[in-house]
Amino acid sequence: MFSFKVAEKEYKVKFGYRVLCETDLIDRFVMMQNTIDDEHAFKSMTMIVAEMLLVGLQKYHSDEFGWTTESEKQQKIYAALDLMDEYEDESTEEHPKNAYELFEDLQEELSKNGFLSQITKAGAESAAKQ
Repeated sequence: MFSFKVAEKEYKVKFGYRVLCETDLIDRFVMMQNTIDDEHAFKSMTMIVAEMLLVGLQKYHSDEFGWTTESEKQQKIYAALDLMDEYEDESTEEHPKNAYELFEDLQEELSKNGFLSQITKAGAESAAKQ
């Protein structure tokens, strides 16, 4: 688990199996890593970061970021994108904050789980072979 603050509120991020099983996030994450030169790479990466953040927030912040339908999920992705904007808005020279740093933190958190890191590694290797 890692945490970060936005507007004096602390958000905890943890990738729980339940919510990861409800999404195809791992598959899309692996695919994104292998298609980074895609013409829509920025949009794809930004949306993956937002969804990774949204999924990671489910364990401790489902009251604010939870969803049950696809339309609710889309609204919560927009909320995660807004949270990313707020995160960057608090950046200073002394304490720089940006979506890429958040992405690195999310990646690191995802890889801390041994089972998930093995799946991600295996998926990346498989995609690279194709």
